[in-house]
Amino acid sequence: MLERGHGVLYVLYDNEAYMNTGIQRSGGTPKFAKTTTMPAGTVIRGKIQKKKDIMSIVIAHHIPYAATANVAYPIDLVNKVRKALSYLDEGPAFIHVLAPCPPGWGGFPDEKMIEIARLATETGYFPLYEWDHDRLIINPPSDMYMDKKLRKPLREFVKAQSRWSHITDEEIKELERDVDDFLNYLWRLSMSSGVSAPYS
Repeated sequence: MLERGHGVLYVLYDNEAYMNTGIQRSGGTPKFAKTTTMPAGTVIRGKIQKKKDIMSIVIAHHIPYAATANVAYPIDLVNKVRKALSYLDEGPAFIHVLAPCPPGWGGFPDEKMIEIARLATETGYFPLYEWDHDRLIINPPSDMYMDKKLRKPLREFVKAQSRWSHITDEEIKELERDVDDFLNYLWRLSMSSGVSAPYS
């Protein structure tokens, strides 16, 4: 659909595993998270690979619009859906929506789902941004992430969930480094995107 340029809005509902069929590991499962098919033990510490960067794969198709969204920020989500629909005469649009799964993520009651989802963005784990006609725009509250002191500690997000109940302080630091690296990548991309090439 992306390659052929169909005018379709694709919404990815991301709960970071194959939840409906038994909480199996997927490409979207984050590093060190345990699932029913990737348990955590003394040798294997849950999933050993990083979460697949779906947005970069989508953006590589040079579609008019792609964005991340989070169920904890409904107005941002609605605005992005409206914008995406307005571009469908130009080609496909894509929205990657993070939605926690209380049984699959574990460690918190259902009524805490939005609080956990908000932490995902407040810690920088799931930043909000748009790819709008070859320009990357970092959205609030993600725009404060370049100052690490303004972010909530990733530990608050990780330790609230039983899928990461086994990980060590060193492993949390590794996750933090991954978050820092990705946010720096987004920042560099936002600074360079939308700038005309010198030969254009």
